Amino acid sequence: MGLWIRFKGDTLGNSFAYFIIKTHGHIYTGAGLSGTSWETSGQVWSKNPHTNKPWTCDEIDALLAGVRLKTLAEGEVMRCSQAYVVVSYAPKYNTYGTLTSKAITPDQIVSWGKLYVNDNVSTPGTNITYKILDATDNSTKCTITGSQASLGYDISCCASGLTSIRLFANLTTTNTSNTPTLEDWNVSWVAHV
Repeated sequence: MGLWIRFKGDTLGNSFAYFIIKTHGHIYTGAGLSGTSWETSGQVWSKNPHTNKPWTCDEIDALLAGVRLKTLAEGEVMRCSQAYVVVSYAPKYNTYGTLTSKAITPDQIVSWGKLYVNDNVSTPGTNITYKILDATDNSTKCTITGSQASLGYDISCCASGLTSIRLFANLTTTNTSNTPTLEDWNVSWVAHV
């Protein structure tokens, strides 16, 4: 989190602008700046000074930020035309997530065919595993690795006798800066005509 100000004083060394933030009920004063022409300057707090930990979203939402203007000589003026906060945010993904399809219930099914997926787990630490579920009770009928599914996995044996199934995906990552993606999935079957 950074606080940026645009300021100008009358006399160098007699007029100062200070960065001020308030977090967790405490006020923290940053560097004092002096200058006789309009300048824009900033101060970055990479960690919350109260907790000494990275800022949380709630702390940023509750943050108060501003500027303190001070002059040392009578008649001197310090001006501030802008004060603004800049927050740099890198999204963090959950370490896992799941996806379950709606029930797939073909008319007059004879047998199930294959599960096909179009996924991306090329980033190190990302993975997707799949399951075929009985749609009546969501019990697992088979577990399929991502590499098996991307080649087309024959589910005719594990889904034999079922008239309705659900597809299930478990997406995981060991690096919260990266996430696996499932673009699409489908399943084939043979039905009476």
